[in-house]
Amino acid sequence: MSGQADMGQEKGMARPPSDSGNRAKPAARGVPDAVRATLLAHIHYPWLARRMGWTGRVLIGFRVQDRRLNEVHVLESSGHDALDRAAMRGISGVRRIALTDGDYRLPVRFVLQ
Repeated sequence: MSGQADMGQEKGMARPPSDSGNRAKPAARGVPDAVRATLLAHIHYPWLARRMGWTGRVLIGFRVQDRRLNEVHVLESSGHDALDRAAMRGISGVRRIALTDGDYRLPVRFVLQ
């Protein structure tokens, strides 16, 4: 049984409400396909999740400043900590990224084949 992490095609979802004042924040942006592929290459399907047959979708949010990833966090869990951690670990491992400053959302699907 092999597994793979797959980046979804969802783009431009609104950022959840913030408690930092009344200013409206701009909507989070989707990740372009070329950058999406770079991020996918850093995400590895956990062995335990493959063995247990766990699949799911994790929605990761992150901020880019000066081409560096900041504030990487899970916006929506897959329901399996191992999958959530794998997505976070993979994306957090990227040092520099070809994105403009701003907030982004990236859906990551874990699918067994």
